Amino acid sequence: MGPERDGVQEDSSDNRGNWSIDSPVTLRGSSSSDENPGAIPRERDAVNSSPTLPKDTGTAEAPLETLDQVLDYFEEDSDVSKFVALARLRAILDNKLELREDPQVIARCWAAVPARFLDRLLGAANYKADKSVKDRTVLDRRIIDRDYMIGYAVATIHLFMNLLPEASRDDKKFARRIGGLLHALTISPSLPSDTKLQILQVLLTLASTHHGSAALLEVPEWTRFLPFVVDYEDGLKIFDYACAIAALEAADITTQPLKLHETIYSLVNASPQPGDTTSLFQCIANMVRFFPKETSSPPTWLGPLARLLLRSITASCFDSTENRRAVIHVTTSLIRTYPNQFPITLFSSELRDGSGTTSKPLCWLFIHDQLKDIRTWIPSLAGKLDRPEYDRNSTRLAECYDILSAFIGFLVQMEDARRDPDGELQVFPNDPNLLCLAQEGLSSTCSMTIKYLYERYDAATAGTSLTEVSTGLPLASNPGPSRMREDPLILAQLRMLALYLRDDKGDSIHQEAVDIMDLLLGLYCQQDEVRWPVLTILEQLILNENNIGNFLYNKGWETLVNDFSSIIQSPSACGESLGCAEVIVDMLKPVVKHIIKSGAASKYGMDLVGVACTLDSNGWSDVLELKCAALFLAIQLYLNMPADTKGNGKAFKQLLKMPEMLLTAGAELEEATKDELEGAMESLSRLQRNNAEMMVANLSLS
Repeated sequence: MGPERDGVQEDSSDNRGNWSIDSPVTLRGSSSSDENPGAIPRERDAVNSSPTLPKDTGTAEAPLETLDQVLDYFEEDSDVSKFVALARLRAILDNKLELREDPQVIARCWAAVPARFLDRLLGAANYKADKSVKDRTVLDRRIIDRDYMIGYAVATIHLFMNLLPEASRDDKKFARRIGGLLHALTISPSLPSDTKLQILQVLLTLASTHHGSAALLEVPEWTRFLPFVVDYEDGLKIFDYACAIAALEAADITTQPLKLHETIYSLVNASPQPGDTTSLFQCIANMVRFFPKETSSPPTWLGPLARLLLRSITASCFDSTENRRAVIHVTTSLIRTYPNQFPITLFSSELRDGSGTTSKPLCWLFIHDQLKDIRTWIPSLAGKLDRPEYDRNSTRLAECYDILSAFIGFLVQMEDARRDPDGELQVFPNDPNLLCLAQEGLSSTCSMTIKYLYERYDAATAGTSLTEVSTGLPLASNPGPSRMREDPLILAQLRMLALYLRDDKGDSIHQEAVDIMDLLLGLYCQQDEVRWPVLTILEQLILNENNIGNFLYNKGWETLVNDFSSIIQSPSACGESLGCAEVIVDMLKPVVKHIIKSGAASKYGMDLVGVACTLDSNGWSDVLELKCAALFLAIQLYLNMPADTKGNGKAFKQLLKMPEMLLTAGAELEEATKDELEGAMESLSRLQRNNAEMMVANLSLS
């Protein structure tokens, strides 16, 4: 037997993304042609058609050898033998359908093709014209030979990617050729268009595989082959798939942001006109997910991309569902990555839809489109929970709501800047009439959203109690998402309502929101992400004392007291959870006043007193401050209870110890807190003396 096959015993080094290629093959006396036809795929699978290897006139009439004889050629040292073997192999596979359709035969053939030989063929791209050669015919011939060898390598890879089973496309042998394919694409400007197309088709297929996407991400620079990619119909999907696969597999992308920033910058600058930008926006959205949230300074491409997004809504392609979804998706991705920077860049843009006096800012048209989209779909969405397209539509509408949330936050910033004499931000959209229209649209959308939430909750709770709903059990009457908390639309709606109610001074939407208080409290403890928007909404609602009765009726007191207890007693409580505890204490203050005023201290007071009696002196100053605030509320309730409802005195004895314990432990407590603790101690001591005097009086009477 000859030497071990190079195709089987492949080099162990990983050449993914490596632009340096072995010395190119030199073939003397070979005849060539620049023909290299290949089929153009129309679907995602870039290699679902049979490519054609370059024709070799020197071997076309030769009789067909057996497959074993052809594969033996690959074992010889001669480059010419290997090169001839490629042509012979294709001829056999073209003429014997039974071999072509046999996966084991195809796998054996692919294993026999030497990987290093393919790299050397692709390495012909390194050829540079020898300036000492003056004969133009000789130079042209050498260029043709170079393109011919590259075409053979590309067509061979394309052929086997088409014939091998889909699972085999994730073979490292394919992925390790990516560097050579990219090198040939960018270094050989004279390559036939069919060869370039086959390279892009192979890259597109590899981008959707594990090893292929990893190899693409490791390529040091994408901008070098960007001009070739953007001219290919599905070219941007190469980046799109590579980033999407890497994100799904939680790949280590710590070295990627700079390269991705450069790529986005080039893509945006290469697309000054708002044509069909669907693929562009989908690609950028997948790249943005790799960036850390917020940076000290916005990237240079953020402004141009915002302008491209706004211009796209006036393009005819915006009417297509896919383009509209891509625009919304990339906008949401940018808002989540740059929450303090991108909304300002987007909504303060001065671009308009024309130059006349009736022209409107494009940012206004963009918001108007989101409002219109929501108001069109929401009224009938609750009746479509059992349809397959519900998840897709709810995700899109959730992104529309997130855009509106960013817009509301932007308006608040604008208002704050307007009041600040040093503020630099402009009020959107610099037109009072349009601002009023925007506010009316938001109010109408909020009203419609509350109605949808009510209908959705009513359908989910039909025939069940609040306790059953709180457990998140799937309900047969709701064939859509089995739990409301799993629906991204619900969370997005709650976030938008929270922002709107916090800054809206009117009463109409507040009163409508009271009708879904049972829903808010039912969802509250089921998901951490729901806590903040629900707390914000409840906080605004109970500012009106008339709504506190509804809050108590729907077990809001028990829900918040229990949640506060679980947070404050958790040894790992920090950051966001402690922030929730602080908001809960502030919310309970007006509720405690209402309870005392209505004479219901004995009904609700012992819940908080029980929590206060279990407090300890552990924690830093912020935690102790929260414990003190809860203790003050508990003492107020206890002092206002009727004497016959204060229990057997065990709770009172424990409560009496708490102020002194916290005062001793909290050396860093604020002075006001210390004063309140001392006052609480005095009040409890006074109550103790009064109780003692009353007991003496009762004994005397007896």
